[in-house]
Amino acid sequence: MNSSYWKSTAIFVTWDDWGGFYDHVSPPQVDGVGLGPRVPLLVISPYAKQGHISHQQGEFSSFVKFIEEDFNLPSLGYRDALSGTSDLMDFFDFTQTPQPPLILNQLSYSSLLQIPKGQAVQSGGAGLHKSLNPFVGGKTQTFSYSIVYMGSGTPAVHNAIIDGAAFPMNAIGPVSGGGTLYQYKTKLALWITHVQLHLF
Repeated sequence: MNSSYWKSTAIFVTWDDWGGFYDHVSPPQVDGVGLGPRVPLLVISPYAKQGHISHQQGEFSSFVKFIEEDFNLPSLGYRDALSGTSDLMDFFDFTQTPQPPLILNQLSYSSLLQIPKGQAVQSGGAGLHKSLNPFVGGKTQTFSYSIVYMGSGTPAVHNAIIDGAAFPMNAIGPVSGGGTLYQYKTKLALWITHVQLHLF
């Protein structure tokens, strides 16, 4: 936003899938294929209406239709030519005083914990490529949770939190590039919903 282009910018943020969440509204049939479940859409612009919720029927062709109308271009396909397809213009008020850019302070960054990408334990261990290895597996598979601690001392807490239960991680040894590798290995139940790694 901190750019000379901000005064003529429109940013659309959406998702290519609805994520499997329940939608109580049946998708409308606009052609033989029809539309899918609804997905979110955010509009960021100095001319965007603040707090506006659109009730028009938009879809992915709406982005094409917005560009076509903005630059006076003909329709490229069937869906963007439909009168029922929103051109997204209702999100904007071009008569309002342009909103100033929102400049956020940078977040402080800590390098105390790092994911062990391509690093090897100096004692001759194999290279690690993820904080979870393997990424997918069954109940008979042994999973390894790994993190590199860059502090100079031993962390007071070094746990893997799996579905709310804490399991202590073991210090494996130094890794190339600095830091100490910590790991926790276990076989898991079929359903695991949440995993965190805590070292400090």
